[in-house]
Amino acid sequence: MFGIGTDNVELNQFQYHFVSTLGTNAQSWGFSYNGKIQHNGVQLPYGQKFSQGCIVSLCLDRARGTLEFYLNRRSLGVAYTNIPVDPE
Repeated sequence: MFGIGTDNVELNQFQYHFVSTLGTNAQSWGFSYNGKIQHNGVQLPYGQKFSQGCIVSLCLDRARGTLEFYLNRRSLGVAYTNIPVDPE
């Protein structure tokens, strides 16, 4: 899982479970190896599956509040447009 989260994300919450932590709550946004994005516990189709050897990167535009992922240097398009520009 690749993604971002605010300071309020509890990353140790699933320490003893195999869970993609990023995106399980309203404070994080993630992109999973299964090609789905996840936010607030909701998974949606987004890109293709990826595995070892793939290059995954992201672009967070704080001015616009958007998050975009890249797979092997190719944009998968904007995944989220609701990223808080000044989270509390």
